[in-house]
Order: sequence, then structure tokens, then C-alpha cells
Amino acid sequence: DIKTADWSEHVAPFWPAVIRSALTLKGLISMLRA
Repeated sequence: DIKTADWSEHVAPFWPAVIRSALTLKGLISMLRA
């Protein structure tokens, strides 16, 4: 579970940027193509 906590700690700060990207058309297209 330490791994999960460490992973969450490092990824959490990036979520706002990820969400903003997902809300854009380019972001959605990129996600669909990925």
C-alpha cells in the first residue's frame, strides 16, 4: 500500500492539468486516439 500512496502523491498534483486537457477538444481527441 506504500506504493499506492507514493503513486498517488506524485500523480495527484497533475490531475488538474489532466482534467483541463480532457475538457478541451484536442484533449478529448488525444484521449480517444490513445
